[in-house]
Amino acid sequence: MRIIGGTYRGYSLVSPNDYSVRPTSDKVRGSVFDILENGNTKFNFNGNYVLDLFAGTGALGLEALSRGAKFCSFVENKKSSQILIQKNITKLNIAHATSILKLDATCLGLAKNTAQFNIAFIDAPYGNALSTLALTSAINGGWLDNNAIIVIEEKLDNNVILPAKVTVYDHRFYGKTQIIISRYKTD
Repeated sequence: MRIIGGTYRGYSLVSPNDYSVRPTSDKVRGSVFDILENGNTKFNFNGNYVLDLFAGTGALGLEALSRGAKFCSFVENKKSSQILIQKNITKLNIAHATSILKLDATCLGLAKNTAQFNIAFIDAPYGNALSTLALTSAINGGWLDNNAIIVIEEKLDNNVILPAKVTVYDHRFYGKTQIIISRYKTD
């Protein structure tokens, strides 16, 4: 795994030694960021706040930081993944622009002492409807800014139910993976 674009382009990331974490492949991650920056959302990462739910290795949030995001909160409740994320943050020397929140992404609670996030990545373990639960938790807890972009990675044959006020902008398929890019609007 490596950073695909931006300031840290080409940097390798620390990967898991086993299959307990399923990182987004470089190819899919590169496609997602290309769609975000050049597709119909025309999302500009500069100065934005990123929420990486089920962060795993932190690759999605780190990619966003490399492309100019101001801050990323990595939400991960698994200790071994928290260690991977911390190693990657240290390797890139970007602790000042990050936080690791040791929370269950499906039970975030009310957002406290944090800016609302402009973009959220949700890469839940496949097949448990956790993507929908995490997105609902983020919305109900006030974690997302109006017009926030949401990127969900899910197994191809899983049906993802989006909450009200979330509109799909793009839906792509990569082998056994689907990527749903949507927007949350409060008004």
